[in-house]
Order: sequence, then structure tokens, then C-alpha cells
Amino acid sequence: MAAWLNVWMKEWRLGRKFMYGVLILMVVMAVAAIGFGVNNPYGIVSLLYGSGVVMVVFYLMAYLIVSFANEKNSFSIWMQTPLPGWSLIAAKVLAGIVSMLITIAAAILLTLAVDAFDGDFSLSGLIEADVPLTESDLADIQIADQLLNDLEHYKWQITITLIPALFTGALIIGAIYLVFYMANQTLRRWMGRWSRLAAIFVTIAAIWIMDKLFESPIIDLFVWGSYTLAESPLAFDGDTLLIKTIPAGVILLSMLILGLVVYAAGWLLDKKVEVR
Repeated sequence: MAAWLNVWMKEWRLGRKFMYGVLILMVVMAVAAIGFGVNNPYGIVSLLYGSGVVMVVFYLMAYLIVSFANEKNSFSIWMQTPLPGWSLIAAKVLAGIVSMLITIAAAILLTLAVDAFDGDFSLSGLIEADVPLTESDLADIQIADQLLNDLEHYKWQITITLIPALFTGALIIGAIYLVFYMANQTLRRWMGRWSRLAAIFVTIAAIWIMDKLFESPIIDLFVWGSYTLAESPLAFDGDTLLIKTIPAGVILLSMLILGLVVYAAGWLLDKKVEVR
């Protein structure tokens, strides 16, 4: 265990540059957003900045891409640590998850900072008075204003709902990238430059299997641990909009899927797959 922790700490130190780069970019964009918000306090800037947080769903995949690229040049883990392949890949995945959680926390704080300098949502406030609008256009704008102002009262509930959903999505996308990466490395010795194309087909097959898994009766075993945080006054198709958390069982299932992919990738690595 001590040897693996040393590997994880080494991977964590190597991967911090990526996290710092993302955090610096987020801070720069937040400062720019605050400037726009002060000059145009109509709630649009904070909404757009907050919506950008959704991009964190690709964080783990981006981290692994950078980490494997660094590994290609340095062989800092593969060639220097006599541990099973799955534990080496697990160190990269766990370091990526930890840095992703730190980034999510920073994104929430920065979104709150932008929101503090922005005003209440008012789409109509952005429209110049001399812009010709029909009564239908004005009615649509008022509906949009009312909708987003109603949702503003539930921003914390929406945030609590969004974070685990993004976390789950990031794990699945990270697992899909691992499938592509290891398939490419495995097939390269036989297919050469065509290995990437073959790896794409392998990845599509893996996505199809995951999709069938989430549509199968097996998913019923994991639909537990969901909670209703709020019941909004909004209604769609006659049903009241409930703000609910993603089932904890689904989060567990995504972790199991990622763990299975990590183990399979480690098995391939132990078979002397040429990582380059």
C-alpha cells in the first residue's frame, strides 16, 4: 500500500500543473465576467459563467489525455515502478478525480463571486428601447425572464443536483477514453497507423454496451438513494418540476464501471502492451 501511495503522490505532483492551468483560466474568465456584470447587471453573465461549469464533465478525460502524453515522454510511472498495471492506471485516475473535485469546488466559489457582482436576470434589460419588437416577442421575453427568475430561487438545490450528475458523467467519459487509449495501444503492434480507427470502433462498441446496461433491468438494482430537494412552481406537460438528486446507486455503478475498465486496462498493460 505504501508503494502505491508513493506512486499516487508522484502522479499527483505531475498532474498539478494541469489543474493549476485550468484554475488560472477559470479565474481569468471570472474576472472578465465580473467586469461585464458590473457594466451590464442583467444576470446574463453569471448565468453564462455558471453554465460553463458543465464542461467539468470532460475534466477527467482531459486530465488522462495530458497525463498519458506526459507518460509517453517521461515513463515516470510505467518503467520505474514494479506494481500491477491496474494500480498504476488507478493512480492516474484517482489523481484526476481529486483534482476534478478541487476544480468543481473552485468553480462554485467563482460562480458565486460572479453572481455577487451581477444583477437579477432580465433579458428585457439587454434589449435597446428602439429595437422593434412584436407583442409576441415581448411575451416570449417576459416568459423567459419569469422562468429563470423562478429557477433563481432554487439555485442551491440545482447546484447540489448538478454536482453528482457531472461527477458521474465525468467518470463514464473517463472510462470511455481509457477504452479508446488502451485499445489503440493494444492494436498498434498489429495494425500500425490503422489502430486508431480500429480503436474508435472498439470504443463505439463499449459505448453501445454501456448504453444497453443502463437500459437493462440491471439498472433497477441501482436506482436508490435519490432525494427530492425542492418542488418548483413550474410545470412541464402537466407535471410539476421536481429538483431531485441523481440516485446514489447510479453513482456507485459509474464507479464500478470505471473500476472494471481500469482493471482491464491494467491487465493489458501487464501483457507488455507497448505504451507510446
